[in-house]
Order: sequence, then structure tokens, then C-alpha cells
Amino acid sequence: MFAPLTIALHEAGPDDPYRWLMTDTLVWSGPFRGETRELRVTASAAHPFLTDLASVPRSLTWLFPRYGKYTKAAVLHDYLCQRFRETPSMGSAAPSLLPLGDRSDADEAFNVLMNELGVPRLRRGLMWTAVSWATLITSLVPGRRSKPVGRRVGRVIVLAALVAIVALLVARHDLAALVVGGLVVPAAVLAGGIVALGRGDRVRPYVFAYGLTLLFSPLLALGLGLGLALYLYLFLEDLFAGLPAIRGFFSDLFSNEAKVRKLGTPQFARVAAVIES
Repeated sequence: MFAPLTIALHEAGPDDPYRWLMTDTLVWSGPFRGETRELRVTASAAHPFLTDLASVPRSLTWLFPRYGKYTKAAVLHDYLCQRFRETPSMGSAAPSLLPLGDRSDADEAFNVLMNELGVPRLRRGLMWTAVSWATLITSLVPGRRSKPVGRRVGRVIVLAALVAIVALLVARHDLAALVVGGLVVPAAVLAGGIVALGRGDRVRPYVFAYGLTLLFSPLLALGLGLGLALYLYLFLEDLFAGLPAIRGFFSDLFSNEAKVRKLGTPQFARVAAVIES
């Protein structure tokens, strides 16, 4: 159960159209892993919660909009990914959903919440698969403080697969080598990510995510093509305007103020939480 049933979101600012501010506290309570749990995202006008809703690439928003039936689940997932290492405040008699062990637990909660909101099973599965891949990849990034041995082994698995596929492509130059690469590389990321996370209990659901990814790979290929077309259009749009976006990008590279702004984004908070895990 969610309270309130509807949430109000406000633009983060005229120059920040893809992030939103929630100024009212959002509470969820319900069954999770066989127990009644509660999750409270405290927010107010003075201290709003910043979210980018569903983190869908722009080239795929025609299929998975950044908001929809799953909006509240996306907000809570964003919160969990940013704060899964924090000790929660016990504001009610129900035990809290937090603390969770890692981002894969946050992804599991995301799936549970989408189910409660009535998101169709296939869409729910694909969105859970997408966030699971993000979790697997971020588990391999440098800087994480826990499970150093598992993290190194996971990177070796991925690196060995990449080297083997590059060698195969150099040697063969054919479609079969490309197909093998398309099968082996994500499988290596899956295996390496599971080792880095240290979550043997995730093997079966992640194998399912791998299969679902292969099944819907034509959509990913379409999204890649649309993405290339989109970035070409955005470059032309910027070119006709005098290249303000490109000049701003290079200016931000050397701006301390821009770096401070990025520290407050949901993306940075999610990465920081993984590094701290």
C-alpha cells in the first residue's frame, strides 16, 4: 500500500528537465520476503527528494517512458539505490525494508512494488532486467570497498571474455564470430557481476534476465540505431543554435561549480552508494 496514492513532482529547474523534486513524504508498506515491511521516503519543500524517475535511455523512451504505472516504484527504487547502506529510522511498529545488502536487493524490491502497482508482467520483467544489468555492471566498477577478492575475480572473468572475443573477431571476421561475441560478453558480465556481488542466490533470476535480454535483443538493436539517429539530430540542433551544449560540456569539465552540481544528482548518489558497499 502506498500513501499517498498519488504523488506530486516538480521540475528540478529550467536547465535540468530530466530530474524531478518530490516534496511530500512517500510511504510504502506491504509484504516483502514473507514479512510486513515499511519504506518511508521523507521529503518536504525545504528538503525535497531528487529523482530522475525510471532511468531509461532517451532512445528507448518510446517503449518505456520514464513515468507511468511504475512511477512510485521508480522513485522508491531510486531512493533504495542511493541509500541502501544507511540504517533506517524506525518510525512505525512495522520493520523497515532497509537496510539492504546491495543494489540487487533494491532491484528485487522494485519488482515487488511494480507488481503491486499493476505493471504488466512482461514490462515488469524487462524493467527489472534493465536495472539488474546496471547492478551487475556497477558491481565491477573500481572503488568498491567490500568483497575485493570477488570483485577482482569478476573483472578477470569479464576481461578474459573480452580478450577472447576480440581475438576471435580478428581471426575470423564473420557473422558467426559476432553472434558468439553477442552471447559470450553479456554472459561474462553476468558471471563476473555475480562473483563481484557475492550473491549465489541471484544466479537463477540473473540467468532468466540473460535469457530475456537475448529474446528481446532486436529491441535493443533498434534502440541503438535510434540512439545514433537521436544524437545526430541533437548535434545538428546544437549546431544551428551556435553549439551552446557542446561549449557548455567542455566548460563544465573545468568548472568546480559544475562538479558540485553533479555531486547532488541521483546518478552520482547511486554510484557513491555502490562504492561505499
